[in-house]
Amino acid sequence: MLQVMENWVERIALRNQHLANAEDLWQSARTAIDNCCNSYRQHFAGTAQVTNQAENGHRIVVAIHFHLTGWGRHVSIEFGRDAKNAIGITVTVDDKPAKLFQILADADHAFISFQDKEISADEFSRLALEDALFKSPEPRKSKGRPAHTGEWS
Repeated sequence: MLQVMENWVERIALRNQHLANAEDLWQSARTAIDNCCNSYRQHFAGTAQVTNQAENGHRIVVAIHFHLTGWGRHVSIEFGRDAKNAIGITVTVDDKPAKLFQILADADHAFISFQDKEISADEFSRLALEDALFKSPEPRKSKGRPAHTGEWS
């Protein structure tokens, strides 16, 4: 449906109406995460065990356990507002820095944005989970004492 905007105030009003439906984008993102995890379980079950669980309606936790290495990954995906009241989805893999996916809108629709680019829910799920599912985690560094490097007596 194409609407002719009378002025900039009308465009702001439409943008705000679309942002009011940000929860719908979150539901699309949740569905994309579910579909991604289901496909991984179907095609790569021999590689890793993947579980995804919704928590409180605004958070998903994806746990990955790699069979061969025994390593695990933990992905937290949260929908909400930041300190500046901006709406978005935050993805944290293990203890790495979080990725922020903003939910923005224009006069036509609301959308998920990453690095100033509009992306689909499927692309969101790829950016959120691909590294966790297909790149091995770095081995944890030992916090113990270094091995003895001197000469044997």
